[in-house]
Amino acid sequence: MKKIILSIWILLSLSNVMSQNPEATLDDALQNVNQSTVTSGIIYERTMQLANLYNFNREEGFNTANYKYFRQALLEMHNASNKNLFVNIDQLDGQLEQEAQNIVPIGILNTDFQLLNYNMDNETLGGLLYNEDTKRFSQINGRPPFYTLHTTVIAPLKKAVEGNNVTYKLNINYLFQNQQQKIKTLSADFGDGVNRTLITNQQLISQNITVPYATSGVKTATYQVTYEDNSSLTTYSTLYFKKTQGLQKSIGLLCAGTQGLGTTKNDTLQADISFQGYNNDPSDPNRDPTIKAKIQYRTYFANSNSSGVVNSPIIILDGFDPGDKRKIEDCDCENDADCLSVNLNSDGSFNGDDYRSIVDLQNYQDNLGFTQNVLNSLRERGFDVIIVNFPTYKTDDLNTPEVILDEVEIDGGAYYIESNAFALVKL
Repeated sequence: MKKIILSIWILLSLSNVMSQNPEATLDDALQNVNQSTVTSGIIYERTMQLANLYNFNREEGFNTANYKYFRQALLEMHNASNKNLFVNIDQLDGQLEQEAQNIVPIGILNTDFQLLNYNMDNETLGGLLYNEDTKRFSQINGRPPFYTLHTTVIAPLKKAVEGNNVTYKLNINYLFQNQQQKIKTLSADFGDGVNRTLITNQQLISQNITVPYATSGVKTATYQVTYEDNSSLTTYSTLYFKKTQGLQKSIGLLCAGTQGLGTTKNDTLQADISFQGYNNDPSDPNRDPTIKAKIQYRTYFANSNSSGVVNSPIIILDGFDPGDKRKIEDCDCENDADCLSVNLNSDGSFNGDDYRSIVDLQNYQDNLGFTQNVLNSLRERGFDVIIVNFPTYKTDDLNTPEVILDEVEIDGGAYYIESNAFALVKL
């Protein structure tokens, strides 16, 4: 933990000179330091170390990765290499978008990295001195300016899966390995008691492994790693699995609605009007797609309305919600594997007490101090309330030739407001 504090202090100390010179970097501060021992090309202090790779697989109980942790670790190693090694997060997302919905790639990050041998409390105990006036480090003779550590992070590259089974994919595209201390052998037990070989003789075995889990819950995989110097490591990963009868996550998969009395109806739609974002340069591979936006909505008919026909509508729209974490009701989160996976009690059940859906956020205190809900109050007054959610979904890029339309993933909760507005127009 001390290493993290020192690294953050160094970055904060450098921030002053960087604010005066936007081009200044940690490498500027290390101009007078011999970097021949930075054999990995990675200096961890070039980035914020939120993944704490100093202690991963070294500190007791801190040896289990999931999709979110793997992404953070990969991001930090990429940035700490001055963006020369591995892939950035956008590239990783692009790879994952091409995978089938029931396929879960296994990500493997295996690399050395260097860190500054700097002791803030007593500089003479380290290998570097820092000059506040020049904003430069200098070496202490006979002391190494850098330490070398090694990290291995392995995790499924999805937060959650729903269906009858999970198919894990081993592919070279998801092996992010530097030149030092390669993995000689790797085996995995994906929580079903079966040990499988993933790497042998430093070669990844490309394969799909289907595991038919019998129940829903967090599935822990155990990995046995042997490196080329014959040292070894045991590390772990987790994935949330929701057992269903073959149902896959879909924009149209909503719960029946449980809030209050009266009739409810679920539906989805797609806009008639297309929209492209502001990066519309056709030569830019990262240009914004041209799409017709999609939405989910639930109609809560007035308590006095049993006709199933909207008479007096009021539309309530969800707000900014990256990743569609906020569903219409609790049951929508409970029925969605991704949402459920991050809202669990210690016993694996849904944590509805802490989760806040769109309906939950409409609670208020009346003038007598009683808790009321806007949705129920409006229904009692004869209004048909329509709640709109902007989900994460896949759609075609309409700018590509119709015979080979590219499917793109849209994060509706954080997408262009104009695009979402055209779906509201359709509603």
